[in-house]
Amino acid sequence: MAIHAQEVKMISSSEDVIPLSHVHKHLPPAMPRPHVSTLVRWSIRGVGTPPIKLETLKIGGRRLTSVEAIGRFIAALSVREGPAPVTVSARKVAIQAAEAELDAEGVN
Repeated sequence: MAIHAQEVKMISSSEDVIPLSHVHKHLPPAMPRPHVSTLVRWSIRGVGTPPIKLETLKIGGRRLTSVEAIGRFIAALSVREGPAPVTVSARKVAIQAAEAELDAEGVN
């Protein structure tokens, strides 16, 4: 599924709407708690190029989002990011495992 900047996504009436100040409760535990101004920036300007925006709606001057919109935002960012980079320590472990396998086969 390709994600395009022109796609207009909307929060439907069946979604669980929450204020931006409660977004942190619905993020993965390992993720640091973003400031509300960061969430507003993600909703207005987006993240990256082309921008991926956090879907929000404004009611009575309050900006709200939904639990489902948070999930779509994280999923869209994850798709764009691709696989996580390999760390130096993970690469060393992989090299050692490959060398051990070669030794066991008598190749090394």
